[in-house]
Amino acid sequence: MKSLLPKAFAGTRASLDDQLRQVDNKNNQLRELFDTNLTSCGCSGDDWNITPKTPPSYVPPPAYNGSGKSGTELDPEVLKTVESKLKDIAPALYNLSINIHENPELGYEEKHASKVLTDFLTQHGFDVTFPYEELDTAWRAEYSSGEGGRVLGVNSEMDALPGIGHACGHNLIAISGLGVAVA
Repeated sequence: MKSLLPKAFAGTRASLDDQLRQVDNKNNQLRELFDTNLTSCGCSGDDWNITPKTPPSYVPPPAYNGSGKSGTELDPEVLKTVESKLKDIAPALYNLSINIHENPELGYEEKHASKVLTDFLTQHGFDVTFPYEELDTAWRAEYSSGEGGRVLGVNSEMDALPGIGHACGHNLIAISGLGVAVA
């Protein structure tokens, strides 16, 4: 799976790299601003370090490969299906990312992003509820196939930040969620 996205986005790799560089630059600017504000209030960035001193213990989820066998390996046919689907939808995901990036909307104002993301899911057979839970920009998309099996929930952000637009990368987070859901 590691090599899937570079292959799938081969024609757009340079554009994605440019976006990631822009995100890194904005993150550095935000870090400098954050550090400056902490210093002016008598705090230092070290006082706000949230990196744990020791890594949390990791308990892997129960193994499941659809065959009823235990083990962490994925069923090769399932993996092949996921890779193929991601390759098929990669150009559309890229276009969605650019579209959202070029139309930044602040939190609770993401009318355009909500519409283009839910349209994409509807085109891929999802039952979309929009708006959802009394929020004009919230939505829920459901897809069922067969009976039994696993339930998968995906939560992605799609809002921009004031003054920096999508340097936060939420346009990339949004399409990642769609890729996971559709594949």
